[in-house]
Amino acid sequence: SDAQAADLMAAGRRVRVKGTCVDPAGAARESTSGAACTEILAAAGIPCTSRASTIREGLELIRAALAPAEGPPTFRVHPRCRRLIDALRTYHYAPHGQGNEDSPVKDGPDHFVDALRYFFINCCRPRIAVRRIKY
Repeated sequence: SDAQAADLMAAGRRVRVKGTCVDPAGAARESTSGAACTEILAAAGIPCTSRASTIREGLELIRAALAPAEGPPTFRVHPRCRRLIDALRTYHYAPHGQGNEDSPVKDGPDHFVDALRYFFINCCRPRIAVRRIKY
């Protein structure tokens, strides 16, 4: 169950974790248990953060950190993170005319990039205040 998985995750932590960034869909209530994944994780001592975003927005934040317009990268992947490196190398979109060209192909490597995207959306997205003006 989700609760058992959350307990295993909490028990297996060897370092202090400052935060856990999750898919915004994790806040939706599950039809079988009636609880949201974020609630289950929080009950196990794993508080979660999520912010609504688009896939494109998250990918742009990753790209900007890996290859900024000016200066050195602001994000580097450690060489031991082989699975993330492989996922970044094989992340791809459907060929022209085959599927949704705006969304990445969901074939496995996308999970690692999705997790990285949640981090960037939750921790690195600029906060912009919107000021409303009445005319």
